[in-house]
Amino acid sequence: MKRRQFITLIGGAAAAWPLAALAQSGRKPALIGYLTGVPLSSTTSPGVFVQGLKDLGYVEGRDFQITYRSSEGYQDRLPALAAELVQLNPDVIVAAGLDVVVALRNVTQTIPIVSATLADAVHLGLIANEARPTGNVTGVRAIRRGIARQADGVCARDHAGRDQDWPAH
Repeated sequence: MKRRQFITLIGGAAAAWPLAALAQSGRKPALIGYLTGVPLSSTTSPGVFVQGLKDLGYVEGRDFQITYRSSEGYQDRLPALAAELVQLNPDVIVAAGLDVVVALRNVTQTIPIVSATLADAVHLGLIANEARPTGNVTGVRAIRRGIARQADGVCARDHAGRDQDWPAH
């Protein structure tokens, strides 16, 4: 499994928590918003995310519905797309990229936002602190504390030589 797929699966698990409550209550399917800054045709993340939900036992159409939005690589479109998605009042929004999280957080403080790429969230004002983030933003942050400089260099070289399945955000 590639890193991107693994991180997307982790984010999928976090996004699935609200689905469990909705599925048990017999309500209509949960609405999941999915916002990305890259063209949907150029990434496997949405498919991996949906497969992760299916692997957890959720059925698309019965337990959840997903509405996708993409800025197609034009970052200036993210604020309008974020606002459009929030107007749909989804139960949770999956944010594919830190820039997407920022755009979403600017238009909602109530709808849960889940991201597999949540770096420097305190500095950006997305969460209060890492120990007790509070608010509506959650996700995964890779922590490299205590790694020797040599290993840190390996991480940097690995990141610089990433393949197309590991796009920069």
